[in-house]
Amino acid sequence: MILNKALLLGALALTTVMSPCGGE
Repeated sequence: MILNKALLLGALALTTVMSPCGGE
């Protein structure tokens, strides 16, 4: 579903912004 994809992308972008290393 598009909504699921958007949510996944949002979570990934948030993680990248929160972690300067780009994730653990």
